[in-house]
Amino acid sequence: HGKTHCIQWIGISVDEAHRMKDSRKSYISNRWPLVEQNILRRQCLDWMAGKGYPKPPRSACVFCPYHHDNEWRRLKTEEPRAFAQAVDFERRIHAALAVDETWHGTIYLHKSMKPLEQVDFRSEEEMGQTDMFGNECEGMCGL
Repeated sequence: HGKTHCIQWIGISVDEAHRMKDSRKSYISNRWPLVEQNILRRQCLDWMAGKGYPKPPRSACVFCPYHHDNEWRRLKTEEPRAFAQAVDFERRIHAALAVDETWHGTIYLHKSMKPLEQVDFRSEEEMGQTDMFGNECEGMCGL
């Protein structure tokens, strides 16, 4: 790696600054120009719309275990091939761990600890649970 050095610009906005990480390679330095300019994701989207660019999708691995249910549902309904890749990825993990005598337990991509193809991604309201409180306290309960 001699004298070669790379400065890698990463498009992380201020509202996701917690994702900023230093490079693991000594010959690469990371920079986050959106954070340096205090730019939010919404501002990026507004700029792109103002220039006539299409709205970009959120960038994330299809098999990311940090997806919320709305993202899993979006993948399942709008990108069924990508969702199938995540299901296949999870199945391959299960198959690999099944033959590993040192591993105990099962890894799931969804917080329900069920295989992706078995998860119901509907919200509680969509499954019939009424929101009786509107998430607002009126200060009437006496607590």
